[in-house]
Amino acid sequence: MDAYLGITSWHRWPEVATLAHIIVLSRPGWKSTNEFDSGNAGQMLARSSGVVIHWESPEMPITSTDLRRRIAAGGNVDGTISSAVLDYIHANNIYGANNP
Repeated sequence: MDAYLGITSWHRWPEVATLAHIIVLSRPGWKSTNEFDSGNAGQMLARSSGVVIHWESPEMPITSTDLRRRIAAGGNVDGTISSAVLDYIHANNIYGANNP
């Protein structure tokens, strides 16, 4: 949510919607709003890009920065990401996580 609200500060941000759909997730401390929705899941399937939707999801008590730091340090990330995602991160040495 917070990243999307600051999208106009991104480098070449208008191109994002020409390349992909954007799904905005809720985040603790950020007001949830649907005013920016330009479509729904059905429209996402019908188009290759350009749909923006707000997706209600359980809020996680961790930031992406904290998650990356934990992974890089070999810390516990149980309950925050799936084991398949963690396996991929380790297999591809993402965030310096070269040791599962």
